[in-house]
Amino acid sequence: MTRMLAILTDNYADWEFGPLAAAARGYSEIGVVTATPEGKPVTSMGGLRVMPDMAIDEIDLTSIDAIVVIGGSVWGMVGAPDLSDVLNDAHRDGKLIGAICGGTKALAASGLIDAIPHTSNDSRTLADVAGYNGQSYFVASAAALKCGRIVTASGMAPISFMRTIITALGRGGDELDYYAGMFGAEFEGRHQMAA
Repeated sequence: MTRMLAILTDNYADWEFGPLAAAARGYSEIGVVTATPEGKPVTSMGGLRVMPDMAIDEIDLTSIDAIVVIGGSVWGMVGAPDLSDVLNDAHRDGKLIGAICGGTKALAASGLIDAIPHTSNDSRTLADVAGYNGQSYFVASAAALKCGRIVTASGMAPISFMRTIITALGRGGDELDYYAGMFGAEFEGRHQMAA
């Protein structure tokens, strides 16, 4: 079974993880596991508590196909987890790597987006990341951006992020298109209110 690991922190963004996890498990037969700093439970911005499957330092890259870094308030704080080693090891091993919203800061700190097109909330989001040298490759994009085996997105693009990750794992199809289309209709204002 294809497996995706999501890295979550306290105050992770529910709206970035929820659609991805639901579509992966419910429509695409992708196993979803989670890792947190020290393997401790975390609580989302919306108050959802997650008991992780492992600590970040326990990640076994041989057992997963993708790592996704979910955004949250911690990525802008001093002492945010340093994911450089695990992300660089995953990249070397050919794993799919995704980062959304503040999670793109962890990816920027790893050096993996210094020389490829990438996006985030805006160019200022990554400007203060120590060691980040990819300013000239930043693309202002309303949708997720994929370059090779790396996917980046703004926090306002959880649906295109979900779709890009699942498709990159080889699990796209009619059900995913339908699921993404339902969300997309709302974002594009194509829904109708009940009378």
